[in-house]
Amino acid sequence: MFGNNKEIVKFVNKWAVEPKNDPEIEQKIASLEKAYGVTFPSKYLSLIKEANPIYCPNLLDYISDNDIAIYDVQDFIDPLKIREETDEYINGGMPNGYIGFALDCMGNMFCFKYDELKEKKDAKIYIFDHDLCEINEVANSFSKWIKKFNSI
Repeated sequence: MFGNNKEIVKFVNKWAVEPKNDPEIEQKIASLEKAYGVTFPSKYLSLIKEANPIYCPNLLDYISDNDIAIYDVQDFIDPLKIREETDEYINGGMPNGYIGFALDCMGNMFCFKYDELKEKKDAKIYIFDHDLCEINEVANSFSKWIKKFNSI
């Protein structure tokens, strides 16, 4: 199901609960990229193309039980809902210029920076803490972010 991408296979097998294959995912991604005028990182696209939706509730338990200082990722947002959910967070205090793609267990949003996607750079991963209305970098790339979860 997950092709040759070992990082993605490991992440999904280790953390995802009942991953599904969305037959309309290619159209959803194309529509989203067109709407924003960006290209999403290839590793992110690999994950979403192979398993959507992705729900990872066991990751939080593992992080908490082992006292690991890392944000959990619980839900990857369906590409059709990314624009709507990102706009809701912007209305709630998130700065403009970010595109959300996943949430942690507390409702904080993981994001890509729009400018980095527009320039087709290896986009960093940021988290918007909705309680503090702060956005901070959590990884230099999607691949490194996934590797953090795979290493615990």
